[in-house]
Amino acid sequence: MIDVLLFGTIGAVIGARLYYVAFKWDYYSQHLSEIFKIWEGGLAIYGGIIGGILCGWIVCKVEKLNFYNLLDMVGMSLLIGQGIGRWGNYANQEAFGTLTNNPKWGMMSDVIVKQIERDPASYGLEGIADIPQYIADNDLYVHPTFFYESVWCILGFFVLYIIYKKFRKFSGQLFLTYGLWYGIERMIVEGMRTDSLYFGQIRVSQLVAGTCVLAAILLIRYLIMSNLYARMTFIGHASVKIKTTTGEVIYIDPYFPTDSYKEPADVILVTHGHSDHNRVDLCEKKDDCKIIKWKDALIDGEYQVFEFDNIRIEAVPSGGNRSHSLNSNVGYVITVDGVTVYHSGDTSFAEETKCIADKDIDYAMYTVNGAYTMGPEEATQMANYIGAGVNIPIHGDGKQYWKQRREFNAKGTKRLFWGQTIFLRKRVWKSKEQIG
Repeated sequence: MIDVLLFGTIGAVIGARLYYVAFKWDYYSQHLSEIFKIWEGGLAIYGGIIGGILCGWIVCKVEKLNFYNLLDMVGMSLLIGQGIGRWGNYANQEAFGTLTNNPKWGMMSDVIVKQIERDPASYGLEGIADIPQYIADNDLYVHPTFFYESVWCILGFFVLYIIYKKFRKFSGQLFLTYGLWYGIERMIVEGMRTDSLYFGQIRVSQLVAGTCVLAAILLIRYLIMSNLYARMTFIGHASVKIKTTTGEVIYIDPYFPTDSYKEPADVILVTHGHSDHNRVDLCEKKDDCKIIKWKDALIDGEYQVFEFDNIRIEAVPSGGNRSHSLNSNVGYVITVDGVTVYHSGDTSFAEETKCIADKDIDYAMYTVNGAYTMGPEEATQMANYIGAGVNIPIHGDGKQYWKQRREFNAKGTKRLFWGQTIFLRKRVWKSKEQIG
C-alpha cells in the first residue's frame, strides 16, 4: 500500500501538471522551461486524478492488489483532500468566481482587485477607467468558488461514509459515487469561475465533469444490476455465456477462438458433437469445472438433471432431423437466480420438444440456421408454442444468418449482436395455443 501511495502521488503531480500545460500550450510552447516550475502554480485536479489512478493501477497489477477497493479508498480520500486543499486557494486569493453584490457570500481583497484589473472583460468591467473605485462604489465582491467546492466535498465525504457503512454493494461503488458527486458540483461551480481552461468555447472542466457524471450513472446502474441479476452474453454462432450473481460462469456450445472464453468456467454445456458446438478446449476452466456433454445428459433414454450450488441444469429433448438423431442431441434448461434459460441445441419443432412449454421458460434461444437445424419459420412456430418471455435467434454466420434472424419474429423476440450482454429477469408468458 505504501508503494501505491508513493507512486500514486508522483503520478498525480505529473498528471496534474501535464493536463494544465496541455490546455495552456499556446503559452508553454513559447516558454518551455516553465513547464517544470510547478511551484509557480498550474496543477489541474482532473489530470492529477487520472495520473494517480493510472500509477495506482500499475502498482496494483504488479503487487496483485484489489484495484477497485483501492479506488473506493481514493474516492473518500479525494473528497477530504479537496475539501481541505481548496482553502489553499483562499490563502493565495485565487480560483474565485464572477462578481456578486452579496456581502454574505462574496469576498474581496487588493489581490483580487489587481487580478480583475488584468482581465476586466471576464468580469464584465471592460471599459471601466478606475476599476478599484468602481468596485468600492458598487460594493462588489467575487464568488468564493473555492468555499462552495470545499463545503460540497466535505459533505460528500460523509455521504460516502454512510454508503460505505450501510449501502456498499460492490467494489468501486464509492469511487463512482465520488465521480457523480464531485462532477455535479464542478459542472455548476465551474460556470462561475473566471480562470477556466477552454477547449474552443467549451469549459474543459464542465465537459469532463458532465462526462464523469454520465459515466458514473451508467456504471453504477450496470454494477447494481450485475449484483441483482444474472447476465447472459451472446458470444456468437450458438454459443453463450451465463454469469450468476454469485459469480459462477456457464459456457454453452463453445465454438471459435475468442477472449469471451477467458473467464474461468464453472460449468460447460455441449448440446451435441458437431465441431461448431463442441470446442471445450477453447474455454478457461476452474479446477472443479463440470463439463456436461450430450452423452452425459441423456443416459439410457433418461434426460438427466444436474445441480451445483446456485445452478440447476436439466437436459431436455431435441427434435430429430436429417442431421441429428434424438439420441445424439439435447437441449438444456438452465435455472440461475430464479430465472430459466432454454438453449435448444440443433433441434426441430417436434412432439418431443413440446414438453419444454411446461418449464416456464423466461429466455429461450432457438437455432435458425435452416441447413442443419430448423429455419426461422419453424423456430418461430416453436417459440410461439413454448411461450418464453424473451426469444432469441441464434446459430449462423455471415449475411445469411442476419437474414434468418430478421425472419424469426416470435412474440418477445430479441435479436442480440455478437458480444452483447443482457440481464436475466423473470419474463415468462404463456402462448394462446397452450392456454387454449
